[in-house]
Amino acid sequence: MVTGAVIGATTSMLMMPQMDGRTRRKINKMSRRMSNRAGEFMDDIKGSMM
Repeated sequence: MVTGAVIGATTSMLMMPQMDGRTRRKINKMSRRMSNRAGEFMDDIKGSMM
């Protein structure tokens, strides 16, 4: 899962110079949301294991 995130982030960084500012902001916003959700999910998993 982490490997996929790293590959996706690398790919998007390579593509970003070709995109306009609005598209970059949307991608950054969505990646922050996904990162937050993944963190919350992991916290929920850890909490249920205790």
